[in-house]
Amino acid sequence: MESTNEDVTRFEWNIESFSRLPRKVLSPEFESGGYQWQIILFPEGNGVDGYISVYLSLVSSLEDQMDDSLQCMANFALILSNLQKPEMPFRKEMRHKFPWLRKNDGIDADRSWGVTRFIRRSEVVGSSSPYISNDRIKIVVQLLTERVSAFASEDAVGPEGSNLEYVGLRNQGATCYLNSLLQSLFHLGEFREAVYTLPTEEDSDPTKNLAFALQRVFYQMQFGHGSVGTRELTKSFGWDSLDSFIQHDVQELSRVLIDNIEQKMKNSLRAKGKLEQSDLEATPVHRLFTGKLENFVRCIDIDFTSTRLESFYDVSLNVKGCRNIYDSLDKYIEMETLDGENRYFAEGHGLQDAQKGSIFVNFPPVLNIQLKRFEYDPRRDDMVKINDSYEFPEVLELEKYLSPNSMDECTTFHLHGVLVHSGTVHGGHYYAFIRPSVTDESWYKFDDESVSVVSPKEAIQANFGGDDEVFSPWRTVRSFLHTRSSNAYMLVYIRDSDRDRVLTVPKIFQIPPHLSARFAREKIEETERRRIRTEAHLFVNLKIATEKDLREYTSNHFGLLDFEKLEPHKMKKKTSLKELKGWIEKETGISARHQRFWMWERRKNKTYRPDTSIRSRDLDRELGEISVQGELNLFLEDVSHYEKFQCNGFLPEHLESEALLFFKEYDPVKQSLGFLGARVVSKDALVGSLSTIYATLKMNSENVDVDIDIFEEMSTSPLNIPKMSPIQTIKGSELRDGDIIVFQRVTSDDTCHLSTAPKYYEFLLNRTSVQFRALEKPKETVVSLEVSKEMSYDTVTSVLGKAISVDPAKIRLTTHHGYFDQPKSTPVRRNDNMTLSDMLTSFPTSSQTCDILYFEVLDVPLVELENKKEIRVTFRRNSAYRHHKILLPTESTIFDIATQIAQLENVKDVTRIRVLEVFSSRIFKVFEHSEKLGSMDLNIDIHAEEISQDEIQLENKILIQVVHFTQTPTLHYFGIPFFVPIDKETTVEEFRGKLDEILTNVPPAELDKWKISAISMTAGPKVKSLKEGDVLSKYELSTFQEFLGLEHADMPTLTPRSRRMEKAISIKG
Repeated sequence: MESTNEDVTRFEWNIESFSRLPRKVLSPEFESGGYQWQIILFPEGNGVDGYISVYLSLVSSLEDQMDDSLQCMANFALILSNLQKPEMPFRKEMRHKFPWLRKNDGIDADRSWGVTRFIRRSEVVGSSSPYISNDRIKIVVQLLTERVSAFASEDAVGPEGSNLEYVGLRNQGATCYLNSLLQSLFHLGEFREAVYTLPTEEDSDPTKNLAFALQRVFYQMQFGHGSVGTRELTKSFGWDSLDSFIQHDVQELSRVLIDNIEQKMKNSLRAKGKLEQSDLEATPVHRLFTGKLENFVRCIDIDFTSTRLESFYDVSLNVKGCRNIYDSLDKYIEMETLDGENRYFAEGHGLQDAQKGSIFVNFPPVLNIQLKRFEYDPRRDDMVKINDSYEFPEVLELEKYLSPNSMDECTTFHLHGVLVHSGTVHGGHYYAFIRPSVTDESWYKFDDESVSVVSPKEAIQANFGGDDEVFSPWRTVRSFLHTRSSNAYMLVYIRDSDRDRVLTVPKIFQIPPHLSARFAREKIEETERRRIRTEAHLFVNLKIATEKDLREYTSNHFGLLDFEKLEPHKMKKKTSLKELKGWIEKETGISARHQRFWMWERRKNKTYRPDTSIRSRDLDRELGEISVQGELNLFLEDVSHYEKFQCNGFLPEHLESEALLFFKEYDPVKQSLGFLGARVVSKDALVGSLSTIYATLKMNSENVDVDIDIFEEMSTSPLNIPKMSPIQTIKGSELRDGDIIVFQRVTSDDTCHLSTAPKYYEFLLNRTSVQFRALEKPKETVVSLEVSKEMSYDTVTSVLGKAISVDPAKIRLTTHHGYFDQPKSTPVRRNDNMTLSDMLTSFPTSSQTCDILYFEVLDVPLVELENKKEIRVTFRRNSAYRHHKILLPTESTIFDIATQIAQLENVKDVTRIRVLEVFSSRIFKVFEHSEKLGSMDLNIDIHAEEISQDEIQLENKILIQVVHFTQTPTLHYFGIPFFVPIDKETTVEEFRGKLDEILTNVPPAELDKWKISAISMTAGPKVKSLKEGDVLSKYELSTFQEFLGLEHADMPTLTPRSRRMEKAISIKG
């Protein structure tokens, strides 16, 4: 695209006596970019009642002679001046390609573009209107023109091109949550401008760069015509097509997306030297969305306060138990008293009564509020949706929730957006209500591709949730309550003092030139592609294969050619075959006299071969006559090397007694298959005589007598590569035009894995590329190999061992878990009947396969390992623990385990090694050293510990089990359990002293926070908190059913059942 950008032209038109104007008024003409322009005003609307219509009209060109291939693309804004507040005008922006015309061609409706419903007339002529004064108004045009290709898109970009000035987003399957969020972010003008300024000059593929993809989406939403797709954007996230059908949480996506964009802005500023490592508040995203919250704990009886500042992108508020947003905010900052067993540990003061709470330090200009409509129900062990009535105001006052030390001057926020979830916790639909403008108070509903104007009630009150009274059609029941499943899930508020700045839409002139130029060029290219599609019926897609193409393709491939990989030529259907020959001679240098064409045919055995020659008498036929649905595939035979052509000097006709054969060679030593050439042979010739052609094609005539086996490549489904008899004729072997002959030199090398052509073809049929990864580094591919899916376990390890120079006998394989993208927990059991295809299948009952295998190199051969038992043992010494793998014969005992552990951990007395059975972080058994391994379940966790000297010396000792646990909300064990010896008089306080000696790497302050409880499992789990003076022995603590628990208050809660298999949102672009 050629363009000549001039300075932006600004034209002001002062209009007097507005109320007495005629139906249509023309402004004085003005010049911009070599064109003469004029404004057309309809004071009472152009075919619509109640509106003012305004258009920009191209009057003429200032040049008599212009290039017909260029036309005028105008980026312009129509502005109604605000006479009271000039900084707040009413404006509409658009982009349109005006038709080319010569000087003084006159005004025509086709040369005008603008807004029929520019503004309601009542908003202009009212007594309090800021747009009129003394019956005078002022209309301003800002105009930037450029000359573009005549093939540029005819589509308008702007309000006149659609019923509304906003566009929707297409749903890819389940991306309504993404569409709602993008609409919310797009209508924050300051955020949109920040996205436009991200550096993407060097990026060419939007599917690989999130910033570039988001710029394209926003640009198309601002200047495009019709709904916008998001497929490139989601691909830039690193998502595949499956991710587009998985509905995620819109708040989670908002956090991940905003964080990703902010990080890109930081990287950009750092690269420009404008951001220090410590300056985290320099990006527009941070300034727009980030607020600060102070968490504090204030002691009641002493002067001690602990505070911690944290930043937030959004505020999550409870819905259940709250009538409205103010109730939720009151609960959010409500203080909690820490006393009794919950006392706070104050550094240097010990446990103290205290008050714990939070207070907002400052709110961001754009406040995102997430309403907790989904919560975990422990009775169902599942998530449920809260559809309770919950009110939120159009104007939100937040002064009472701010710290007295806050620097925020304005605490009034206006509702900008309502993101709605309709449905249940297991499925539903998202859409958004947005008020995009400060000057226009209209609300719009954005529901994927649909955009519509709605009332404030529909946008706000209708999404409070709760119950609706539904009147029954039956006489027995007058009405009943119906719970509304559509309700607000996320709210967007904008601070009153920041609304003008935040919502100001970036002008076309403010968008970086490289973006405007690039997107305009893409539009022209799309128009050109559209033109080509429109004219496709006039052309033939011609693909011509030569021996060179066959040679490049057939290396280690079936058949002769994959036409999908051959570049097509657009040829007019009226082109004759004779004219085609001339064109080929010009393009390739092959004389037209040497060219013979062959038509390709798909045979019954599913092969695709040159089958019919085109005779000389048919050369006047047109390509359109012999093409099939606009497609024509030909094989070009160069006949210059044929003896009868060299004798006669003219193109010979192909005879029925001849066959065009294609020749390949298989090399069993190199295990490679290659194309040699094509030749016409007599059908009366013997198959054995083809060895002469082999020597000719190999340019090795002195070795004609070399022993050669000859095969025919007949079909691959089923595989059929028969060996041919050398004493049969070509005709007797039923060879025909297009058949493939495979030569193979006879070899006595028995070490060849694929010693014959049929075996190699079988390999080709079953070959696949596999990524082999080391088990200890599961994300890194060590080597990729082409192997057969029919290979056995031993053959796979043999090929892998050769590739990585490792003894294959010591290689053990593990398969890939496709869903979790990681190795499976157990290795593949070596089996003579197992094939590589079995190993690459994700699940036993699934046809889904992958291309990843993991390997580990063992210290001993795999066969030896499989005759032994591998035992994984966790050894604990105080609070440290190490994992060991022990290999023992199946007839071994627990004593052998203890012996190995003693050697590994330098324990001199093996009798002091205690071996334990652990499940779900609890001890269930102490093994006797005499027990045999054969009776042990190897799926359990085996732990070992050294019996302490204190336990040996203690008389009348009681051995108690100690576990780590939480109660949030159900009993949950974690960590490594252990034994502690006590006597009958040991108190809780003394027991804490023992913990200090055992858990040496846990700070005493942290230990003091852990509650000590007695847990009984005999009649269901019962937990009793113990006091410091309690004597432990009175609780009859046995080893396995009654034990002590160390309660941690700050462990993460369990994930509910319904969400355990969900993938977290990930954005990689």
